[in-house]
Amino acid sequence: MQLQVYGKIQKKYSEYLASDETALSYKVAKLQEAQQIRNFSSVYNRLRIYEGKVGKYMIIAPKTPKDMIDEGQMQSNCVASYIDRVANGHTMIFFMRLRKDPERSLVTIEVREGRLVQVKARFNKAPTAEQHEAVDTWFFNSFRKPKQVSLLDYNAED
Repeated sequence: MQLQVYGKIQKKYSEYLASDETALSYKVAKLQEAQQIRNFSSVYNRLRIYEGKVGKYMIIAPKTPKDMIDEGQMQSNCVASYIDRVANGHTMIFFMRLRKDPERSLVTIEVREGRLVQVKARFNKAPTAEQHEAVDTWFFNSFRKPKQVSLLDYNAED
């Protein structure tokens, strides 16, 4: 029909469709990433009350998705694949560090529905007995004992 009306067949799509689609996909991905960071910030505000110290160790929550990516690279594990689950509140991830060396990753911890689900050292190996004992102590103190939250800990965004 186009041939009869116009004398030629009109192109259905712009010749720039592939590049337009790529640009649009990039913009959508950036918007999703920004939303994920906002969600993560809110989640961190709730998780930080569980951070703690046990002996020479400290347990911290990731502040940003990049923290989880960095942890996965340092530990050679898949914790970065949990970013969406953490941002959506489906699971909680924590990192064990030495108090004197807080940048060095030791153990990655997953807590879900009030249960200690995973405790993994580098390459998904089991942590040392000392590290596991510290995680157990932290978990009991953070999740099993009632939390005393002062008004100073209250964050109006929550």
